[in-house]
Amino acid sequence: MDGGSTMTMPNLVRLQTIDEVYRMYLMHLQEEGQADNALKETQAKYIINLVAPTRRKNLTCVDEKIGDGLKAFDELFEMVHELTKAGLVTKYISTSLIKNLQSGRAYLRGDYKVHIKLHSPCAEHCATFALSDPNRPEFATKCSLSYSIIS
Repeated sequence: MDGGSTMTMPNLVRLQTIDEVYRMYLMHLQEEGQADNALKETQAKYIINLVAPTRRKNLTCVDEKIGDGLKAFDELFEMVHELTKAGLVTKYISTSLIKNLQSGRAYLRGDYKVHIKLHSPCAEHCATFALSDPNRPEFATKCSLSYSIIS
């Protein structure tokens, strides 16, 4: 960044691959309206590599719910494999499903954790909304925002 400015990289981000961190960096700049200030890809990846992102194979101990979600993705991958092996889905559909599952798993592993906030205008990213039980007042917290619940 010009002028010696710095950007803090949360430890959470350091769990991602260099490519994932670079993509999140670009998204962050775009959200802040500073996309024109992005470093060149090679420069950014060089810097990201210097802070040594590390990959953890087992995220279950970090976040049980995300671990459960990742396990569910593994089960879905296995289901697609079994359906393909049994001839119930074509190779084309299987490839498409696998690609979409990989995208969903990557989002859960990376972007979701970056976007979740105590209060967010997006219901999927609002921790207060997600952790409140509308049927049990003792487990509910009023959120300052309102969301449409689709049942």
